[in-house]
Amino acid sequence: RSTCADGDWSRRCEGEVLPAAETCDGRDQDCDGQVDESEGGGALRQPCWPDGAPAAARGVGACADGQQRCTNGSFGVCEGATLPSGERCDNLDNDCDGEVDEEVYESCGRDEGACRPGRRACRNGQFSGRCEDDIEPGDETCNGLDDDCDGRTDEGTDAACQGQCGPGTQRCVDGAPGACEVPVMPENERCNGEDDDCDGRTDEGLQRACGADPVGTCRQGMQACQGGVWGDCVGEEGPEPEVCDALDNDCDGDTDEGVVRSCGEGVEFVCELGVQRCIGNQMWDGTCVGLVVGEAEICANDRDDDCDGAVDEGCAPAGCDPACGDGHQCVDGACVCGDTGAACAPGIACVEGGCAG
Repeated sequence: RSTCADGDWSRRCEGEVLPAAETCDGRDQDCDGQVDESEGGGALRQPCWPDGAPAAARGVGACADGQQRCTNGSFGVCEGATLPSGERCDNLDNDCDGEVDEEVYESCGRDEGACRPGRRACRNGQFSGRCEDDIEPGDETCNGLDDDCDGRTDEGTDAACQGQCGPGTQRCVDGAPGACEVPVMPENERCNGEDDDCDGRTDEGLQRACGADPVGTCRQGMQACQGGVWGDCVGEEGPEPEVCDALDNDCDGDTDEGVVRSCGEGVEFVCELGVQRCIGNQMWDGTCVGLVVGEAEICANDRDDDCDGAVDEGCAPAGCDPACGDGHQCVDGACVCGDTGAACAPGIACVEGGCAG
């Protein structure tokens, strides 16, 4: 409104609202009768960058803002923005990192046999330059691979060779050089005075076992070939008489068989020694088989009762009663000790012609 002062209206209009730039608030700021419209017509819009999109990529390379449309006094969803994408060979910064066509490659080369494809880099929007890191065809070798990448393996890799018995051919077998094949092949050396294995030596290192079979304590020896003839048997250990030691000394497959020893020595009045059987490892059966034991001499029976080779020894002749004992002899009807002509004191024995006491 204007104020009247001194009979005239003031040029200043207080409280007037003039047209302004349109904003998205549901009101007609530019006073043209339309609400939230743009200068060119249509809904009011503003540039935007979607929530969650990398802020550093905004406005970099191929990345571009989208648009938000004003509807009912507020801006809606951000639409039409160009976000980072995988880098392509197009001379653009597709991933919006400030670099163009970086780390973009295409496969190149062959993928057959031992050959392997490589890669070619993108430069200025197109793939150019040499194929990098590829494996190209090579000379065929005997390794089980298709080195020259022609669909065949190890072809043409047989080679000449010198065998022990002459020149031959070394063929490639299952990816590895085989033995040298010659018309005359080496054989195992034999004791015949010839070079059977074609190594330039004759009968070298030939030995064989000889002698007794390796049973029990028996051990075979060795024979060496000399001049095509087998030599003496050296080092043989043959059979021995069986003894009681838990070993097969006679090398017949049995241990301690038939081994016996005499027994009964030291027994009083032994008439005939017996035998004991070995039961293994220097141990003997406790029974003394066949042992015959006599008894003290019995007078006047004309027998060797105590088996000492004498009959009725120690018996008193006629005239000595009772019979002489303790080594005394009856002489002229009296018991005497040796040449003393007298008997020993009671309780004293006569030993070797003299009184023991």
